[in-house]
Amino acid sequence: MRSLIIIISLFCSVNLIAQQQKFDLVTYTPPQGWKKQATEQTVQWQHEDATKGAFCIIMLFKSIPSTAGSKENFDAAWETVVKEAVTIKTAPEMQPTATEDGWEVESGYAPFESEGQNGIAILATSTGYSKMVNVLMLTNSDVYEKQIADFLESVSIAKPAGEDIKAPAAVEKKPALPPPVADGFSFHTTNFDDGWVSSIKEDWVEVAKGNIKVLLFYALPYNASDFSGTGLVARDYYWDNHLSKYFSIQTKQYQDDGEYIGSLKPGYVEGWAKNKQTGEKVFIAMRLSIAPNAAYITIAAAPDEATIRKQFPKANDKYSSDLAAMSSYNKFAIGKNDLTGTWVNGGNGAMLTWYSTTTGNNVGSTAVAKSDVFRFNTGNSYSSTHNGATGWVGSMNTYQQEYKGTYTVTDWTVTATKRWDGKTEKFDAWFEVVRGGRVLHLNTPGITYTLFKEK
Repeated sequence: MRSLIIIISLFCSVNLIAQQQKFDLVTYTPPQGWKKQATEQTVQWQHEDATKGAFCIIMLFKSIPSTAGSKENFDAAWETVVKEAVTIKTAPEMQPTATEDGWEVESGYAPFESEGQNGIAILATSTGYSKMVNVLMLTNSDVYEKQIADFLESVSIAKPAGEDIKAPAAVEKKPALPPPVADGFSFHTTNFDDGWVSSIKEDWVEVAKGNIKVLLFYALPYNASDFSGTGLVARDYYWDNHLSKYFSIQTKQYQDDGEYIGSLKPGYVEGWAKNKQTGEKVFIAMRLSIAPNAAYITIAAAPDEATIRKQFPKANDKYSSDLAAMSSYNKFAIGKNDLTGTWVNGGNGAMLTWYSTTTGNNVGSTAVAKSDVFRFNTGNSYSSTHNGATGWVGSMNTYQQEYKGTYTVTDWTVTATKRWDGKTEKFDAWFEVVRGGRVLHLNTPGITYTLFKEK
């Protein structure tokens, strides 16, 4: 199975051949002669060889909103997509990250057990453009290696329509009241053109429209040992323990749509409560997402249950919750003096190991590594350094690009002169708020920078 795993790193590669089909954002060539099952959220192909006792299942999932980075998304999908399908006793063996056309692919595999059958579970998670796409493969035999490889090589993922970052209609530049959190940045409120208004609070970003408020909590510590053996699952633990700091819980109920297997139930709880700060009685809905060592809670509060149902009809959806998608409203404009200082991405990279299809021997590895540093000076001058290396390990080609010029800032753009070939480059730009700071996003066609301010 080892040579098969390597191909996962090419998940985003474009290798168009005949008989291609499309599901959501994904174009692919299905395995021929396999049994197909399709729902609104998944497409599944299955093949069994009764004489050899061999089987293979390939499941392609509809894209869902991305709530974190590529590795965090993979880990969250592993806990839901994989562990809720089969019994996994070991952590996944990860493959190097692959990137292409704005998508980052994390992949890994581990042995599984299900109804007396032993095999290997393989998950590939592709993250980009505020979306994530998952492919799960379950098999107990090497005989399906070529079919899986052919399927993965045929896959290409399109950029979602309308995903370019556009400025909201208006941004409150001079709030009448002091900002909710005094953090030294210019903007603490965003008025979106669909009526939602985001503001920064101590423990969350608050998104409000009409009589509905949504609380986007900053990342919380996650440790399963806190509730293991207590009979609680993660959603109950955070509802019972964390929400009690802010609400007096009066009722508790679920919307599991008939699902009786605990591990397949969505991370969703709802009920009546009293806001401890205002004394207001509200109906609240909680959506929990898990990433490595972190929990992300989204709470919607409204005067009644019907309002929640109308605004978030898919709040309890396991894979495409419209309540979880509210995380996209954690977005704030940039003031001229907000960028002064050094911003870095911390470096990233990936490695791909190649094996001979004839002998099975390791024939070498190719790798890519890069880091980016932006220095915005007082006034309007800037410099940036971009280091990287690509190619076969042992004979890699390295590069270093340095730019110096001037920059200008509007609410939602950063424009820098003297970039590649001396050209001026315009970035879509915004801040995402995290506990204790902000993350700077700079996007231009083909390039995405996620930057943290150096202390």
